Amino acid sequence: IPNRLLTSQNLDNLTERRLRRARYFVRVAYNTPSDVLQSIVKDIQELIDGHEKTRQEPGVVRFDSFGESSLDILVIFYVLTQDVKEFNRVKEEINLSIIKIVEKHGARFAFPARELYIRNEYNPHISAEAEK
Repeated sequence: IPNRLLTSQNLDNLTERRLRRARYFVRVAYNTPSDVLQSIVKDIQELIDGHEKTRQEPGVVRFDSFGESSLDILVIFYVLTQDVKEFNRVKEEINLSIIKIVEKHGARFAFPARELYIRNEYNPHISAEAEK
């Protein structure tokens, strides 16, 4: 870091942070009904708001976008810890709870998929000419 930046800008000391941020998408299948999607978003928000390690800072859970092969739910929360192991433990706990929430509502997680349509037109004139 250049010295001029150290003296002219705020320095963010990572060792002084009391929170760690998690940010990711939960991707559910396109055939998920809108009322089920709303319930999933609500339940994930309640999970994050009620967790002892994440409730100090408000989290964000929103239906964010129409992905290429999924409905994307944005999940952002802050874990009250400086310890990476503790952060990963809490994140894993929340992730497992999110799986249970999605399953409880009968929804499925999306996975990248492509549909391929092959047009098959039979033209007897072309087939007859090809046989000659």
